[in-house]
Amino acid sequence: MAVAILYPGQMGAGLARSISSCSPSITLFTSLSGRSESSRVRAAQAGLQDVPMEELIAKSSVVISVLPPSLAVKLAVEIKEIYDSMKGTVERKEPPIYVDANAVSPSTTSRIAKLLASSSIPFVDGSIIGGPPRDGYDPRLYISAEPKYEGAMTEIVELLGGGGKHRNGKGLDFHILKDGGVGAASALKASLSHRTRCQRLLESDRIAIQQQMSYAGITKGSTGLMATMILSATAHSPQTAQAFLEELAYSQADVLKRSLWMVDGMIPKAYRWVGEMEEIADYIFNPTGAAPESVEAPSRTEDTSRTRSAGDIADTYRGIARMFQRIADDVERKASHVDGDAGDAEIVKAWAEKGRKMMAKPPTAPIAFTGNEPTGAPQ
Repeated sequence: MAVAILYPGQMGAGLARSISSCSPSITLFTSLSGRSESSRVRAAQAGLQDVPMEELIAKSSVVISVLPPSLAVKLAVEIKEIYDSMKGTVERKEPPIYVDANAVSPSTTSRIAKLLASSSIPFVDGSIIGGPPRDGYDPRLYISAEPKYEGAMTEIVELLGGGGKHRNGKGLDFHILKDGGVGAASALKASLSHRTRCQRLLESDRIAIQQQMSYAGITKGSTGLMATMILSATAHSPQTAQAFLEELAYSQADVLKRSLWMVDGMIPKAYRWVGEMEEIADYIFNPTGAAPESVEAPSRTEDTSRTRSAGDIADTYRGIARMFQRIADDVERKASHVDGDAGDAEIVKAWAEKGRKMMAKPPTAPIAFTGNEPTGAPQ
């Protein structure tokens, strides 16, 4: 029995280690063509064997997709094309079960499901709630599928999760959204405002599904808003940026404390969050996940108050996506040793460092302004 994980980032490698702890007899594959040396080291440490994509498709019973959201459709197309080229041959008689565990919107999930259905590849929608697995901790992995593939979900749970509630702390922590259908798990991650709400929301699978996008919308979206305000305040003047920090420390200490932690973690991951914010925008505009005929993103063709309102709200997350792209571009520039003025990532990081020092001794009184602050300073 073999399982493929594409690709071995921190999450993918962690999933591989959890699978191995539960079922050491399972062979774990990945394909690292064009990947970085750090990916190769991480894959080897997680017990993943690097093989050509064709061999991976031919030998794997389950393929789990865990990669930046912007690449989710592209990978599904590649898997379909490779499977179609060997369908019915000795190398591949039955299709692998495809699990999309990416932070994509219900409509993107529906497009991928429709794409794979044309090749009769069983599709399971997955939603990972939590961080990468580590000793003593596993994130929850919610899954949903069309009724005809619910048997495939049960097979996955038994194979990779130690039988669900009987897993005894080993294997992936699966939760099946029965009768949820395609898009249920994806919507769960988008909408969930706090992980512990999952159990209550499971009373209505379709509502629970829509919580996936909200989880990232709240946690990563608020991080994006904070970074945007840091950059805007700094662009106005150093005094504004400092006053912004001091006022948060005085009147919103809990918000600042969490924001400092989230902002620090965001900087190296900003490139991944670009696509995730775009998927959340798609989810807001098209919450049911109704798939268009093409794999292009849905467009606002209906001139109604609902679509205009939803489109305007969705644009908030498209703006956050562009801000994350600026951070990602700055990180890439520094990694390439390109000289220049302090970039967005450096500005946010420096502001956060000041914040940590300030939180060690937070203000005990409101900020006293001199009356000579530049126009636009907080009042």
